[in-house]
Amino acid sequence: MRFILFFFLFNSGLLYAQEFKQEQGILSELLLRYDHNKQWRTSFKLEHFAQFPPLAHSSFNAQYFLDYKTHRGFKLAWGYRLAQDAGQAFSHRFIQQLSWGQKLSIGQLGHRFRLEGNWGTQRRPEYRLRYRLALERPLMGQKINAKELYWQASEELLPGWRPQGWQYENRLAFSLGYQSAGAWRLLLGLEQRLRFRPKVLRQQIWGKIYYIYAIN
Repeated sequence: MRFILFFFLFNSGLLYAQEFKQEQGILSELLLRYDHNKQWRTSFKLEHFAQFPPLAHSSFNAQYFLDYKTHRGFKLAWGYRLAQDAGQAFSHRFIQQLSWGQKLSIGQLGHRFRLEGNWGTQRRPEYRLRYRLALERPLMGQKINAKELYWQASEELLPGWRPQGWQYENRLAFSLGYQSAGAWRLLLGLEQRLRFRPKVLRQQIWGKIYYIYAIN
């Protein structure tokens, strides 16, 4: 049923949009984490987008997060993102986030709500309320152990508002990950982004390379 609904929305978007844009490329991500104690954590993330053909720089951003884990297992986070698209001025984003996890028989289920505001000298303000549902599961066994492979799948809903009106984006991602015996993880995967705007439907397909390192 869910795939039928997604197919209907996708094709309805194609009929509604007067213009369809297709983009593809490589998304490289680096995440560094530092745990101050059992409750507080600092994270620093870099993202680089390179589109093809031909393979060329598209955009780059740096993100900073301060996380707080409550006694009930919920995580609160506050973040800031500085970004620059090719040939454009810098843009800014403030982020507030609530997340939590569930251990199920099928794997580790994660929920994330995020409220963000974006602005810049060459872009109009944009506000979005995001929700992401992610499932993580080892390829063998019930727990992700050192030197083992696992897979991760997620979907994120991103309704937003700009002065031009409402917009909507949907993201689907699937990755294969490796947990090292040390402090790092590596994930390789694909991500599809569909953005619906008045008269324009844009689809992006990204090949993802994601490296995570825990400093302590």
